[in-house]
Amino acid sequence: MANQIMHDEVTAIGQSVGANDVSFQLLAFGGIYEAPFQQAVLMSGGPGMNFNSDPNLVDDNTAAIAQEVGFDGDFFPDRPSKLLRAGKLAKGIPVIASWVTNDGAWYPPPSVSTDEGVLASLGVWLTGLSESTKGKLLELYPLEDFESMVRPDHDGPISPQYFRAAQINRDFWFTCPALGFAWQYARNGGGDTSQIRLYEHNATRYTPVFENMGVPMWRVAHLSDIPYVLNSQRLGGGADNSAAQLKLAKIISRSIMQFITSGSPVLDVSGGLEAWPAAFENVTKDELEHDFPGKVSLALFDRKHLGEPVTVSKTDDQTTATGPERAVGWEKLFERCGFINSQSVVDEVGW
Repeated sequence: MANQIMHDEVTAIGQSVGANDVSFQLLAFGGIYEAPFQQAVLMSGGPGMNFNSDPNLVDDNTAAIAQEVGFDGDFFPDRPSKLLRAGKLAKGIPVIASWVTNDGAWYPPPSVSTDEGVLASLGVWLTGLSESTKGKLLELYPLEDFESMVRPDHDGPISPQYFRAAQINRDFWFTCPALGFAWQYARNGGGDTSQIRLYEHNATRYTPVFENMGVPMWRVAHLSDIPYVLNSQRLGGGADNSAAQLKLAKIISRSIMQFITSGSPVLDVSGGLEAWPAAFENVTKDELEHDFPGKVSLALFDRKHLGEPVTVSKTDDQTTATGPERAVGWEKLFERCGFINSQSVVDEVGW
C-alpha cells in the first residue's frame, strides 16, 4: 500500500546529468514497464549527447563492470535515440523540459579566439564529428551573431569566438537534447501534446559571485535556475538576494509546485503563472510526421518577463516580433537544433 501511494504521487526532477537520468527512466527497458514516477521535469538535460562520448569505450567499460557485479537485464535494449524514435518508451507522463540561456558558458576556455578553438572546445568531448559536420556548425553559428555579446569594459579581452563556442556547447549538451526529447516524446506516443511544456531560464542570482571569481562572461550560466525552482531565500557567497530576484523565484517555484501537484504548471492564484502554453500547441498529425518541429511555445523566465508565453516558428519575421520573440528567435533553434538532432549527427556522436 505504501509503495503504491508513493508510486502514485512521485514527480522526478533532474538537473543536467540528473535530467539525463530522469529521461533515461522514460526509455528504460524499451518502455515495457511503467515509469517509476507520474510527472517529470528535465532541467538542462535529456537523453542526448553524453560527455563520455566514445561509444566503444562506454560499451566496453559497461560490459566489464556488469560481468563483475552482475545485472538484472538490459536497461537499454538499444541506444536511447533509437528507442525514442521507435516509440519504445514509458507513456503518459507529463513533461517539462528546459534550458538556461548561457548553459554552455563553462565549457570553452575564455581564451578561445579562432574557428579551430571553437571546434576544439567540442572535440574534448565529441571525438566522432566529421569534417563536414564541423564545417556546418561553423556555418550555422556565424561569428557576427556573437559580436554584440562582447563587453570589453566588463568582461575583459574576450573574443566573440568564446561566445560562439559557448552557444554551440549549450545547444549540444542542453538545449537541443531537451527540445529534441520533448518533440520525439510527443510524436512517438509518449504523451498527450497538451502535457508537454518547455521553458527557457534567463536570470541568475550568481552575477556578483561570477564577477568575484573573475568570470563575468559566464552570464546566466549552467545551474542558474536551481535557486529559483527551490525558491531559495538566502543564497550565500555574495549572491543576489534582491526583491526582484525573490519575486521571480516565487513565481517559478509555485508554478513547478503546481505541476507537481496537478500535472499542469498553470496557477492563476498565489503568485504562479496564469498561462504556460503546451510546447507544441495545436500541432497537426501531419506536422508530427516531421523529425523536428516547425513551431515551439515556451515560458520565458527573466526579471523582465516573469514567465511570459513565447511562440516562435521557423518562418517568423523577426522585424515584427516582440522583444521576447526576438530573444528566443535569435537562438535559431530550428536550424541549429534541427541539425544537431538530425540522425546523421546523432550517429556520429553515438548516442
